Amino acid sequence: MFVSGDFIFLELEKTGSTMVLQWLESFVPGQRVGKHDRIPDTLNSSGYKILGAARNPWDWYVSLWSFSCELRGDLYRRQTSMGLRNHGFREHPMYAVASMLNQLTRKTSLWREVYSDVENVANFRNWLRMMYAPRHKRDISGSYAQSPVSQHSGYLSYLYLRLFLDDVRVLYDQTSLADAEALAHCFRSRIRHDYVIHMENLESDFIHVMEQLDVAICEKDKAAIRSSKPVNISRRKRSLSHYYDAETTAMVGERESSYIRKFGYEMPCL
Repeated sequence: MFVSGDFIFLELEKTGSTMVLQWLESFVPGQRVGKHDRIPDTLNSSGYKILGAARNPWDWYVSLWSFSCELRGDLYRRQTSMGLRNHGFREHPMYAVASMLNQLTRKTSLWREVYSDVENVANFRNWLRMMYAPRHKRDISGSYAQSPVSQHSGYLSYLYLRLFLDDVRVLYDQTSLADAEALAHCFRSRIRHDYVIHMENLESDFIHVMEQLDVAICEKDKAAIRSSKPVNISRRKRSLSHYYDAETTAMVGERESSYIRKFGYEMPCL
């Protein structure tokens, strides 16, 4: 996250947040704190505006998969290796033990196979089915598996709520988010999010939000922002229609429906 005098930017992975952080560090007084973290309880954020970034969820999943095909990222490491980290011991120790046992016994070869070829569309579609299958939820994240969100909605929705939900304890309450309807209500009423920077319009949205916050950026610096080259990108070369079929398109539309409605995204044309 990035903490300035008037606002806090929370970074949702694979939404252009690395680029946004570079701009903030270059043009805005403040400091970077942690990575992909929610606002800590030790920081009184009541007087701050909250910023975040969003991305088309169909595009987000392609990016996450293709990045993992390069054998990079926390998700890839969790799914293809065995270890004692990232099981959610801090949130729910008992669930974390189950997650650790799952990691020690699961077949990592299944995940290695779907990450073996970034040009293989069948691998992407199989990977997406695995990402949405409840039996694989512990492979994705111990904390995700502990949340009832994993039973009816996807990893993107979970990550978004983990950052912007007003009370993170709700995310692990088995009754508060028991179904998709409860999740939709949560998206409407319990999100702390004042400004959004859409990855599809990253440069212009960033400049616009800074203007809304009365952050002065000179024309020379605006030109530098508009001409910035993307960072931390994956190697995907095709359009979305190349990766998706009707089944997998509908799958994302259903599992990320609350996120899609909140940010006004539309299902891609095949």
